[in-house]
Amino acid sequence: MKRLLFFSLVALVVAALSLWGNRLLGTALDAQLAPILSSQLGLPVHLAPIKANALSLRAHTPKLTMGAPADPAVVATDVEVKLSWPDLLHGEVRLVGASARDLMVRPSRWPSSTGPLPDNYRFLDPFLPRHLYVESGRYVDDAGDGYPVSKLRWQREADGAVTVSWSEARAPGEIELTARLQSLPDLLALAPLAIDLSIAVAGKPESAIELKTAIQPGTDSAYALHIDAKAANLAAQVTATGQSPWSLPDKSTTRIPLLALKQLKPILQDYGAAETADGDGAPPGSALPAITLPAHQGHVAIDEIRFGDEIGKDSAFDFTTGEHGVTVSNLTSEGPKGIVNGELSLASGDDGWSVHVDATMRARTTDGSIASQYTGADWLWHTGQANLDGRGQTWDALLNSLQGDIALAGDYRGAGLTPVTIAARLDNRPDSSRWNSWRSPSATVN
Repeated sequence: MKRLLFFSLVALVVAALSLWGNRLLGTALDAQLAPILSSQLGLPVHLAPIKANALSLRAHTPKLTMGAPADPAVVATDVEVKLSWPDLLHGEVRLVGASARDLMVRPSRWPSSTGPLPDNYRFLDPFLPRHLYVESGRYVDDAGDGYPVSKLRWQREADGAVTVSWSEARAPGEIELTARLQSLPDLLALAPLAIDLSIAVAGKPESAIELKTAIQPGTDSAYALHIDAKAANLAAQVTATGQSPWSLPDKSTTRIPLLALKQLKPILQDYGAAETADGDGAPPGSALPAITLPAHQGHVAIDEIRFGDEIGKDSAFDFTTGEHGVTVSNLTSEGPKGIVNGELSLASGDDGWSVHVDATMRARTTDGSIASQYTGADWLWHTGQANLDGRGQTWDALLNSLQGDIALAGDYRGAGLTPVTIAARLDNRPDSSRWNSWRSPSATVN
């Protein structure tokens, strides 16, 4: 009887301590946690009233806001965190686990400093949980455009690595992404680091894309980035640099040994979002969207392009992107009998899109060793030119505004060599045909 009375008394004491302890801990966290976070992170932190469990050291708040409430850097709803008892007893806050129903992150609203950047970011380590789950989230850029994700999972591993996975809802299906950071301490110390990223459409293993990334401090830039990319039988190597930490690269060089367009098409279809659920694209009369791209300069070199039996060798071009569009310059590509050079641009403004194309093909001398590389080619183009310009606020208006000339001459290799000449003129005058002329060896159409 005494033993039963003793255990009953202990149970009542634990229940009382738990009840009052929860209230006391919740009150203490309401008073202390936001100021501690504000001091450590360098921006205001606001927490809705906290409910806590003293025994498990779990705390829940309906809403967490970091930054100015009217223009915050972070907003999270239905937040639950689990703290570390040993660290808390030493007066430190360390997150063991965390979850949220929704999370918005806008890095551009994080406080900036006129002083030198820190040598490392190890001070963030206690606030990066061992495991995290977010049901839905959004990464918001400087312009206010959101990048939505769902089922975001973060897991720290014993060897210092971190695995992050998330999903994106797109027209072709749910896209699943998994990234593995080889060392979180290296990231926080701004040391060279490696990240592996895999991307695939759910239920389509053939859509898998693998990226291996290495980042290190740059000699004449803030950082240097190298990416090895693989998809199906395609591969590419990208080297890029950025002028400031935590910003997108501003320069890049890309090399692709083989670009097989027939193999690339299924990948593009797997990830394309041009079609709606019923298979119809955007209405021809719909307004063209504004083009807003980050400032970037790049060079792309492709050793070989294959489209069926047709082959292009040593293709390359430079490109520049910016707030209003993209420009491609110094374009070159070698075919069996001709070399293409040209440039093109696509820009958007208040009056819609404007398009410019200027390309020429000149004949090349083909010896036996070169000709053997194109034995399967059917079309042997050797000379030509294309000059096109257009402007419009809708797809219809843009296509109907195109004007210029296209000419191409070469041979078709069937039973023998058949000379082929194609010439066309686009004119957007109301009383003219869109195609004013078309010439080939067998027909002339006006």
